Amino acid sequence: MNHAAKLSALQAELVGFEALLALLRDENRLLLDGNTAALPEITQKKDALINRLDQQAMERAKWLPVESEARAKLLALHPDIAVLWSNLTDQAKQASTLNQLNGKIINQRLQHNREALNILRGQEGNQNIYGPDGQPLEGASGRTLGSA
Repeated sequence: MNHAAKLSALQAELVGFEALLALLRDENRLLLDGNTAALPEITQKKDALINRLDQQAMERAKWLPVESEARAKLLALHPDIAVLWSNLTDQAKQASTLNQLNGKIINQRLQHNREALNILRGQEGNQNIYGPDGQPLEGASGRTLGSA
């Protein structure tokens, strides 16, 4: 791969990470707003983009050494590649951080949903809190929704 092709490949990868960051920001906004209806579409776009970024990384590994000392030597010889590589690693770190934050928000929401379901079911996990006559079942939790 010639020098211009290497630069072009890194620029394409950088564009991909910028797109991934935009999707992660959209996902974060939707999660914070509680608007989960659009999340499946974003997830599909993220998956496709991550697959493309993985393919680009495999191609890059053919010419940019994974081993840090060899990579440092190559980057020292080609400052233009070094700048793009630095930008790319910065974007990847930002994407990782934002993805972890989104994962924490999702886990918090799941935990809140589990807690709400446990309250509705009663602490013993009763599926029905009320019987067919509308009266509380024996063993149903005495905890009210207002005290949750």
